Amino acid sequence: MNANNEVLINIWSYEKDWSIEVKEGAAVLPVTRVSVKDPLHIISYEAKRLNVNAEPTTSFVTLNTSHFFKVTATSPTSTLSIKVTDRFGNVYSETMTRPKQFYYTMK
Repeated sequence: MNANNEVLINIWSYEKDWSIEVKEGAAVLPVTRVSVKDPLHIISYEAKRLNVNAEPTTSFVTLNTSHFFKVTATSPTSTLSIKVTDRFGNVYSETMTRPKQFYYTMK
């Protein structure tokens, strides 16, 4: 759990003309685009290899990626409503109950 209540949101295939809205209750949270290493990629590939004493491969290392966004919630247990609208008007939404379980078989 992040002690600062920061939440990392992965929006795969994000394009600059998409809109992102994240709410904590009725409050709209500021969303910041960040370039970070994908935590799921780290635990799915690099950590699993290290756990069996295998060497990470240089051809599949975790690099910074720019399809992540960060918000700061007021509580580590608040529920967030995430809504992403693409350039065609398609809306994708998720209600994120926190703390959210994090494991390598996530979808």
